[in-house]
Amino acid sequence: MHELWTPKHVELVKLIIDESNGDQEKLKSLLSECMLEDRQWNWTGKVFHCFGNEYEWFYFEIDGIIQACCVIYHPKKSSIDEDNIFYVKYLAVAPWNRNTPFYKRQFASLGSILLAKCTEYSESNYKYRCGFSLHALPQALEYYVSKLGMIDYGVDVNEENLHYLEIDNAKSRELVNKYV
Repeated sequence: MHELWTPKHVELVKLIIDESNGDQEKLKSLLSECMLEDRQWNWTGKVFHCFGNEYEWFYFEIDGIIQACCVIYHPKKSSIDEDNIFYVKYLAVAPWNRNTPFYKRQFASLGSILLAKCTEYSESNYKYRCGFSLHALPQALEYYVSKLGMIDYGVDVNEENLHYLEIDNAKSRELVNKYV
């Protein structure tokens, strides 16, 4: 995954630099549009960090190529009702599966599909409540709140000032019903 995704991230950064042509505002805008906040993630290193029975790795693979990845931690107590849910430690889709000004994504909704599959898995295998929580990267915050209906508990100063979010049972069930 790291070997395939990194060159595409580098290619995108080069395209952004060329297209911005020294214009700082255009550079910021293109960086935002390309959603590259996770470009520096070292997936090989994460294997050692997210290791043990409390972590599970999920992949979306097409034609032998990992198109998206989700790492969950469990169990996690829900902020809504104290039931067990899972926590999304990392979620990313391959750079070629994101719409950018430079190319159209190859496959859509992979992140949502993985979240739905992880939810179904944790519910059926661990009997957790249908739901999950996560800390959102700034570029993904609007998607989680507006599209998935997650509850925003605000900035968590202990997690790089990222917003802590949780999805309730009803919204999570909608996600599962839509994608699984």
